[in-house]
Amino acid sequence: MSDKTAPRCQLRLEWIHGYRGHQCRNNLYYTAGKELVYFVAGVGVVYNTREHSQKFFLGHNDDIISLAIHPDKIQVATGQVGKDPYICIWDTYAMQTVSILRDVHTHGVACLAFDSDGQRLASVGLDAKNTLCVWDWRRGRVLATATGHSDRIFDVCWDWFQSGRLVSCGVKHIKFWTLCGNALTPKRGIFGKTGDLQTILCVSAAKDELTYSGALNGDVYVWKGISLIRSVQAAHGAGIFSMHACEEGFATGGRDGCIRLWDVDFKPITKIDLREAEQGYKGLSIRSVCWKADRILAGTQDSEIFEVMVRDRDKPVLLMQGHSEGELWALDMHPKQPVAVTGSDDRSVRLWSLPDHTLLARCNMEESIRSVSFNNDGSQLALGMKDGSFTVLRVRDMTEVVHIKDRKEVIHELKFSPDGSFLAVGSNDGLVDIYAVAQRYKKVGECCRSTSFITHLDWSVDSRFLQTNDGAGEQLFYRMPAGKLLPKEEAKGIHWMTWTGVVGPEVNGIWPKYSNVTNVNSVDANYSSAVLVTADDLGLIKLFRFPCMKKGAKFKKYIGHSAHVTNVRWSNDLQWVISTGGADHAVFQWRFLPEGVMNGVLEPLLQEGYADSNSGESDSDVSDVPELDSDIEQEAQTNYERQVYKEDLPQLRKKLIGSLKQQKAPEEGLRLQFVHGYRGFDCRNNLFYTQTGEVVYHVAAVAVIYNRLQHSQRFYLGHDDDILSLVVHPLKDYVASAQVGRDPAIHVWDIQTLKCLSLLRGHHSRGVCALEFTADGKSLISVGIDEFHSIVIWDWKKGERLAKARGHKDKIFVVRSNPFRMDKLVTVGMKHIKFWQHSGGGLTFKRGIFGNLGKQETMMSACYGRSEDLVFSGATNGDVYIWRETTLIKTIKAHDGPVFAMCSLDKGFVTGGKDGIVELWDDMFERCLKTYAIKRAALSPTSKGLLLEDNPSIRAITLGHGHILLGTKNGEILEIDKSGPMTLLVQFPGPHIWTSGCTSLFMVVPFWSQKNKLAVLNKPSYSQWQGKTTQVDSHPPYPGEMGGE
Repeated sequence: MSDKTAPRCQLRLEWIHGYRGHQCRNNLYYTAGKELVYFVAGVGVVYNTREHSQKFFLGHNDDIISLAIHPDKIQVATGQVGKDPYICIWDTYAMQTVSILRDVHTHGVACLAFDSDGQRLASVGLDAKNTLCVWDWRRGRVLATATGHSDRIFDVCWDWFQSGRLVSCGVKHIKFWTLCGNALTPKRGIFGKTGDLQTILCVSAAKDELTYSGALNGDVYVWKGISLIRSVQAAHGAGIFSMHACEEGFATGGRDGCIRLWDVDFKPITKIDLREAEQGYKGLSIRSVCWKADRILAGTQDSEIFEVMVRDRDKPVLLMQGHSEGELWALDMHPKQPVAVTGSDDRSVRLWSLPDHTLLARCNMEESIRSVSFNNDGSQLALGMKDGSFTVLRVRDMTEVVHIKDRKEVIHELKFSPDGSFLAVGSNDGLVDIYAVAQRYKKVGECCRSTSFITHLDWSVDSRFLQTNDGAGEQLFYRMPAGKLLPKEEAKGIHWMTWTGVVGPEVNGIWPKYSNVTNVNSVDANYSSAVLVTADDLGLIKLFRFPCMKKGAKFKKYIGHSAHVTNVRWSNDLQWVISTGGADHAVFQWRFLPEGVMNGVLEPLLQEGYADSNSGESDSDVSDVPELDSDIEQEAQTNYERQVYKEDLPQLRKKLIGSLKQQKAPEEGLRLQFVHGYRGFDCRNNLFYTQTGEVVYHVAAVAVIYNRLQHSQRFYLGHDDDILSLVVHPLKDYVASAQVGRDPAIHVWDIQTLKCLSLLRGHHSRGVCALEFTADGKSLISVGIDEFHSIVIWDWKKGERLAKARGHKDKIFVVRSNPFRMDKLVTVGMKHIKFWQHSGGGLTFKRGIFGNLGKQETMMSACYGRSEDLVFSGATNGDVYIWRETTLIKTIKAHDGPVFAMCSLDKGFVTGGKDGIVELWDDMFERCLKTYAIKRAALSPTSKGLLLEDNPSIRAITLGHGHILLGTKNGEILEIDKSGPMTLLVQFPGPHIWTSGCTSLFMVVPFWSQKNKLAVLNKPSYSQWQGKTTQVDSHPPYPGEMGGE
């Protein structure tokens, strides 16, 4: 099969077993809806205990390590680890992002706290200074930052009775902070003789400047102001990890496995020892407590969540279980029942019910488990251990059948044969041992031709052959049971019972570019649906078609696991996929939605953050869409990087000139009078009418204001490199223009005075390819041509960045702001359309859902319709795609070739394409009202020259003053009267002048008419030429070229 397209089926996350207890605290709360909110791996989880159902927040891209709940108990803040960690504030009902906060912390966000009215959020970073930051989180603004402490901070809280007071605590310190204006001022707590200077693990503020803190030795320290006034000794038998304040008083949880409840004056009420509970155990350690009315929640170090009713305090209920700290690699499925088995470095093997989302059984072993396998009828279970041994258990009572140790290295893979006769055991010694089950696991064969550790095994349907993968990327075949090597040619006709190997022609297409053989950890084929699921080191689950023969195959991808995904398997009935996380030691259960089930209906149900890539994130070429139009391909591959930028010139001058004596500059100078041409070959939407009816556009590094009546030009000359994008303010009095550059500048300037009002820089690299003002004119949106095509929203008057996000891995051509909702926008580009929501300091997106109504085309233009949920986009195949919300509802054939330009009218649209046709449409693209073909014969006598060719490619369209204004790829600007006549206003000079690196500006073609502004230079003595040099064709002079000005 040569199909490189992504499969039409998909996965939906249904359940996660586990809770992040290790190295975290205070991360488990009741919501207003009486549900539980917590996190595991990179997922925020809202768990409804009554319905035994889960909802997921998938807005993070790495491990979540901190959580705070808003006073309204609806909104939650979560912070993550990573190189560029960020904080998400999200709604526990809708599971939608409300705000994103970023660009302050590095390494991670260790703790979070909302203030009493929920307006401000405090966060502490994992950087060397443990930076403390206070946010106006709704607006995504930093109010204040300060160095937190030289050592780790474990907790932070607000004083709910004094609005500007915070308390932080950590390794051998407690600090009391005052927020005044944008300054945070700390005072260290004075321990005095009342208590020992020791590590404080948790803190909670109370009225009258009282603060309660939990210490490493199990004491509670009570502070008045900044001084320690008393201690509650032996409140716990060991460190107090968590303290929760509520209306009833305080709850504390400690390493001793006890929960203690205290009244508002911190007098003891009761003590609950979870170690003594039915599901308790020695060594149980509590990391998080939450007390609400008559219920108490406790999260433990070993990934359990307990709920205690105050009336039945001696009967805690175990709500959630998962593997505890240590890598989780072992996974297999029961052959006859919907049951999964997992084994981990925590030395436990666990059986999970897939329909009921519950733990069926648990058995503790004496060694870390790295592989598991059911036999053919599910009666026995083999466990491969980290010490090179393996154990076989009888499943019904989890008793040992046999324990054998023939190897010293870890057993990374083992599998029973389909007929149940043999067990193949692959070790990191590079050997596969074959054992006969009926002979009490006597060793009967050995496969010894691998040069590296064994990673995967698969049996043939008839149990006569075994294939292996190893760490060197080799696929080998053996005859069973002796282990004789089988030549690859003889293996071609073999039918394999399972396909879990990552090496072989059948799975060639799963490998990303530049990956090594260990990047994909696990695969499993679903033969009946012809689909393959993979688990990789980037934390992704992917779905490919199977077999997946061709490199660069498309896929669908799913996020949630924060680090490497170690294993993945289909359930026996193919209804579910189970995946295991290595570092997050979580078990994810995904529901499989086959193509027939979906039929385009379930796709819109995919919530934000699902990152169902719809093959958009594949590393391959465009394989499942038609070939790219040549113009688009050329534009997408244009490289705007310079070897030398303007800011490098002073240094170069010094080097070049050295000690040479500089001559005095001449007194005479040059003044720019006229520029021929317009930049249309790689730009779009860059041509507008001003308030007064002038035309504004750009060419090279100059923004031009052209007076049509006087045939004269004025210039904005503030840029020092090629302008790539330009947009006019909704009031048509200001213009924003942006350029190429190492740190490219965006200039906002006044059309009348030509003065720069605002200069925006510092958040893009290489250049800015698209600009858009919001409908209220207060914000400006910019899109960069950096690797991630970053999107930035600016408060342009203040010069402040309001939000930033990665746009897309491929080029974005257009950004459009929603005229009805200032917080919504849409971007279109290479093979994608994304619908964005501005949330605090960040942006979240949903991909356009194409369904069965249209192919996933590259989009070149976009416009909003007459309601906030209607969007129209122009595709490369000449169709206009009509979207409601994020779903494609219709496609209309509009042009032959790409629809490069689109503009909305009061009651309709105007479009322009590569076919050189301009079309007027009604407000739903149901009727084409009028067409204009751009031809030389249609030009009016007042035109300033001739068209270079008939039907030039149209790159920009705008309307105003009773005319349609359009720009072409050939650098021409035309004005069309709605009754038909066309006037050529601006023309590129012609073929005898070319640019050097696309940076040249102004050209002279001496045999043009002097009356029509051939001469571009005047020589007044008071001014200076502000352009750039050009490279001119070195042909012999034409007649009349010599002499003259």
